[in-house]
Amino acid sequence: MLMHFKEVIYKMKRVVNFIKNIPDEVVISKREFLLTIVACVLGGIVFGMLGSPRKTQIFGSNNGNGWVPVSGDEDEEIFDED
Repeated sequence: MLMHFKEVIYKMKRVVNFIKNIPDEVVISKREFLLTIVACVLGGIVFGMLGSPRKTQIFGSNNGNGWVPVSGDEDEEIFDED
């Protein structure tokens, strides 16, 4: 237990030192900024598609509306107006 606690303290000190060493301002070109925005948007779209519930849920009543039989014999029986 004590060893785990020391590892956590060590990692936290590394994170704090990393944050202290980050410069206040960073200069990037407009092209880099645009490509970063495009990458974030496309990544969000992919993440949204992978995380969407539509692949496991069915929306609608599934009452057979729009059902068309496959074989020709059933077509004659169902649509016969005699």
